[in-house]
Amino acid sequence: MTPTAPAPHRLMDHLPAIYQGAETPLARFLAAFDALFFDGGGESGASRGLARVIEELPRLLDPRATPEAFLPWLASWVALNDHPDVPADVMRDLIGHAIPLYRWQGTRLGLETLLALVSRGRVSITEPDAAGFRVGAAVVGVSTVLGIDRPHRFDVHVDLPATSTDAALAAAPAMLRRFIDEAKPAHTQYRLTVARGGD
Repeated sequence: MTPTAPAPHRLMDHLPAIYQGAETPLARFLAAFDALFFDGGGESGASRGLARVIEELPRLLDPRATPEAFLPWLASWVALNDHPDVPADVMRDLIGHAIPLYRWQGTRLGLETLLALVSRGRVSITEPDAAGFRVGAAVVGVSTVLGIDRPHRFDVHVDLPATSTDAALAAAPAMLRRFIDEAKPAHTQYRLTVARGGD
């Protein structure tokens, strides 16, 4: 049995048979809507019909599959600031991990995870073990040290991958500082050191 050729106009299929002539004025009128909704206006593939665009929406919402041009738009959906100097593969990971990162917002775990995603390296965050000297409330060497009291401070050390270029090593501190400033608790201060793994 020979399969029948598809009708030239899909919208015509929904009309009574009396109106389904390929050369009628109604067919020519509906052809423009067929092109808009289904085939995008021709066989060249230069434009896509709305039906195909709608079919591809799930791909646009997947950070691993969406075109690079859509990454800033998708990042805005999860309230990530635009970072044009961040590589596309890093932005894809950040978007994909955005919800768990918000759950850990303001914590050491959250900041370490964020910086590890951004730097592709090893991140360690340390906080001072003892406060400065306070008369009547401190035992030197046990609960305090002599020196300046620096509450709400932490140290961040990032080891970039050993394969990082000199340019990447030079650019990393400024990029990492932007992410730390956005993610850390507002009242805290920090010191950042960046090295190449194996150096």
